[in-house]
Amino acid sequence: REIIKRISLYGELHRFIPALAKLEGAKITEIVVNHHPRKYGKSKYNITRTFRVIMDLTTLNLFLKHLKNPLRFFGGLAALSLLLAFFTTIWAGMTFLSNNFEPASMNVLITLVFLLVVTMFQFVFLGLLATLIVHTGKKKAFYLINK
Repeated sequence: REIIKRISLYGELHRFIPALAKLEGAKITEIVVNHHPRKYGKSKYNITRTFRVIMDLTTLNLFLKHLKNPLRFFGGLAALSLLLAFFTTIWAGMTFLSNNFEPASMNVLITLVFLLVVTMFQFVFLGLLATLIVHTGKKKAFYLINK
């Protein structure tokens, strides 16, 4: 009962209650059941539901890996953005030094570098904000202590 109270279900995460309970320390057992073929109606599962399940799995993965410290996730995205800005700067420098220099293409590359650096700062600040929200909005402890 304690474990079920600790599980937060977002969207359609009810499909993953056993997996979430296992992560909270519950012991999960498989019970064999007899399934009978459908007599009436048709299945409601289709490609749209499959897409929603994939999105829920992505959400679950994000929550499980990065809920305690979201800055690690957003910091990784910031580092990727900075790396792209660095390589774009090198590309712009090589273009400038080559014989194929065109001012219009240089303007595009400089604008791209600027946008990537701004995006990097946005990811860092978003990570800091998310970390602040997670740590100030704690309604429950992150760890369950077995008695």
